[in-house]
Amino acid sequence: EISACLVGSEMCIRDRVWDINTFPFAEAHFATFPPKLVERCLLLSSKPTDIVCDPFLGSGTVGLVAIQHGRALLGIELNPVYVEITKRRLEENSDLDCRIENVG
Repeated sequence: EISACLVGSEMCIRDRVWDINTFPFAEAHFATFPPKLVERCLLLSSKPTDIVCDPFLGSGTVGLVAIQHGRALLGIELNPVYVEITKRRLEENSDLDCRIENVG
């Protein structure tokens, strides 16, 4: 069971349906996660310093939100184009250096 919690002055869960608009990201495909959706789920399911694993990293929205909220990121992406998009996006929106390792 997921319980409600406060984030700032806003409830994470108000009812059973969340009304969250899409948020386009020009470099990526049409199905990027809205950061607000990721934020709510991340804040309900992790705490600062936790490691967030995103096995389908894509354009890096989960990683960006995780880092903004003090979490570490383990991202997995097969497409080298999206690896570069995510790397650029994290570097532009974070003070942290991105370490990218190719495995395989």
